[in-house]
Amino acid sequence: MSADNGIYIGVFPTERNDQSREYRVIEAQAIDNLDFFPDEETEKKFNGENPRSIVEYFGHAEVFHDLALAEKKAFSIEKEIADSYCPILEYGISTIRFAHPYSFYQAHAKEIVYKWDNQ
Repeated sequence: MSADNGIYIGVFPTERNDQSREYRVIEAQAIDNLDFFPDEETEKKFNGENPRSIVEYFGHAEVFHDLALAEKKAFSIEKEIADSYCPILEYGISTIRFAHPYSFYQAHAKEIVYKWDNQ
């Protein structure tokens, strides 16, 4: 059996046209849902980055504007998991870089509709 979990630091460009970044840190399972789409046309439209999944995964994450603080948070989560009753962290800590500001994904999340949404 697989835990299929990891700690992920989402790196999003900010709205500004400079090199600043926003970091969102989560512990999650099945992170591969970030590039799961209902059809190929929608996948091409968003270049493989599923706005709905990105918002579902990173929407409640604490936001940092300093990578060192985001990494500190990730290590803190790792310690919590190590000290828990089920100390399994299958994929460790990973960084995922996104092409657009987080607000882009929020604006487009409702465009992703699955067959099971209407049931």
